[in-house]
Amino acid sequence: MNSIFATKLKTNYVPSDAEVEEIHNALIEPLQQLALLDDRIARMQEAMDELIAERAWLKGEIEDHKALISPIRRVPQDVLETIFTACLPKAHNALINAREAPLLLGHICSYWQGVAHSMPTLWTSIYIPSASTGRPQAPAAVVPRFAEIVQEWFGRSGTGHLSLSMTLDGIQPALAQPLRSVFRRLRHLEVGIYSEAESVAAFLRGGNNEFPALESLNLHTREDAGPVFWSTVELLAVSSLRRVSLQLRGDPMTLPLLWGELTELNMQCFMSWPTNDGDWELWEGGMRAHDVVDILRRCQNLVKCRLDVTRVEAFQSRASATVPYLESLTIRECGDIPEVMESLSLPCLRHLSLDLSHGAACNEEHFLRAITPHTELLTSIDFTIRLFSHETLLAFLRLVPGLRKIRLRRGRGLFSEEDMPSLINDAILRELTPTAANPGLCPLLTEFEIHRCAFFSDDTLAQFIVARMNSEYPLIHVVVDFGRTVDRALGPELERWTAEGALSLRLDYVILDAWKYHSREGLSMLNVW
Repeated sequence: MNSIFATKLKTNYVPSDAEVEEIHNALIEPLQQLALLDDRIARMQEAMDELIAERAWLKGEIEDHKALISPIRRVPQDVLETIFTACLPKAHNALINAREAPLLLGHICSYWQGVAHSMPTLWTSIYIPSASTGRPQAPAAVVPRFAEIVQEWFGRSGTGHLSLSMTLDGIQPALAQPLRSVFRRLRHLEVGIYSEAESVAAFLRGGNNEFPALESLNLHTREDAGPVFWSTVELLAVSSLRRVSLQLRGDPMTLPLLWGELTELNMQCFMSWPTNDGDWELWEGGMRAHDVVDILRRCQNLVKCRLDVTRVEAFQSRASATVPYLESLTIRECGDIPEVMESLSLPCLRHLSLDLSHGAACNEEHFLRAITPHTELLTSIDFTIRLFSHETLLAFLRLVPGLRKIRLRRGRGLFSEEDMPSLINDAILRELTPTAANPGLCPLLTEFEIHRCAFFSDDTLAQFIVARMNSEYPLIHVVVDFGRTVDRALGPELERWTAEGALSLRLDYVILDAWKYHSREGLSMLNVW
């Protein structure tokens, strides 16, 4: 619109009274034109709405017909069953959740429901949460319905073996019968126990007659709570058990396990005290360093073992114990590692993990002498850096030319950032870097992990990776967790290998936030009168 006030628009000009009247008169015709345009837009919008509604109806008809010829409807039942099986969780047992498989698969259509409910393999694992752990207790009306769902689940599993995981702070009577009905079919049982209730104790009293097929058992309690009656628990003495994982309060030497039958053992036994005065002399249970030797002596068929030392006492000398089939051994928080390793003969040992994050470090030279007899077949190590100095680490790496995996860690709460020794530095990495004249240490190495103790530069790491990738045994997996910011970007060769999938590479750096001005910075620290 043409206006004599065009030069005054979008300024802070204040018109006079006469100019205000003139502006009102000038807007009469434009306001009428605006009303006409709004009316036209409304009529066109109404026509558009009708077209949109007609399109939506037609599109719905088309989609409904397309659904009839959808490829998924024509998938043979055996293929559909394979897809259903792939939908189950891998890291844990199936959950009682309508938004996850297998329950979700029965909520799509009647055909899928029929297929899902007729597949026993979909229902052979289940996790049953506690009705009250960590939250208000469930309403009374919920428990019977929940028990019905569990019973239906067990019914769909047929007659095959089951994997059951659950948390217990007491067993509801409504659930007791469904659980008892499947005891004889259990192959794997995992239980978190948070109560000493009689119903829990009764559940654990079952022996060979109640659990004839049980091969794998995982029991865990809190460190500062839970039952201490484990020496009389018949469940631990089931003769079919081969894999056992225990985290509980008690003396491991009194457990009624059939030690000689076990092939896998993971044990963390905490101390408890019968009185409230905290007197150290009255504490009971816990695993001592020499208990590790005694336990391994009992387990002649072990293939894989992890033991946590939870009670610090002077090591009591033991005669040598041979474990003929043990391939993987993990010992955590043991300050007497040299004494333990000297007391063991492990002719098949392939993987060794030693974790020492607290207490006094062991003598490095003694450690090196003790571990040397176990290095002949080693292909994988997982150590905390407290076990070594620069010299002993190099000496150890020279003992294990067949090593394929190295994992070195800072350990839990081991050092402050300022006090941590720069053990894994450029010099160590150069010793592992092959050249034309020297294959370097550990020439078969394909997996390399350094966690929170990397003190080498990005350039040295890149040279190590490139040299290894061009060697006879190229790297396939590298993880480095730096405690600093990035020095340089990856080179084109490394980017190509990762893009092609030849190398799995993860480099974690400290990311510093960009500086921002905050007008209130430090204001809260001032005294306000």
